[in-house]
Amino acid sequence: MDLTADITKVKELLDRATTVVIATHENPTFDSIGSALTLSIGLASLGKKVTVVCPDAMTVELSSFIGVQKVAKEIANKNFVISLDYVDGSIDKVSYNIEGNKFNLVIEPRPGFEGFAEDKVHYTHGGASADLIFTTDTPSGRFEKSLRR
Repeated sequence: MDLTADITKVKELLDRATTVVIATHENPTFDSIGSALTLSIGLASLGKKVTVVCPDAMTVELSSFIGVQKVAKEIANKNFVISLDYVDGSIDKVSYNIEGNKFNLVIEPRPGFEGFAEDKVHYTHGGASADLIFTTDTPSGRFEKSLRR
């Protein structure tokens, strides 16, 4: 193990990352939450967008840690993504309107291009991504189990 090379690699990864996830194990301990939250404060001070995740809820004993209320139980897929089969240059205008309780996304095809068909529309949830993931106080195997929940 070359500690200098490892530190250099971590620094390179951090320099490139803008979004970081810090994950810890189920049944969190003072060590796991304390190290995760401390790391998150340090990374946030470097301008990183940081999310701390733990598969279990925080207990009363852990409530005195600064930032514990921000620990998430999962990495959220907040965004609703609508995808259309697309031909380069085929869209003239994209807009939206709200009618009552309906949000309408309006996509106008460019003249000379075929309009969009319902069978060419797909949707997913997205937005959960990270450039870098750290695990804290997590022995091999326990983290993998947590991710499968």
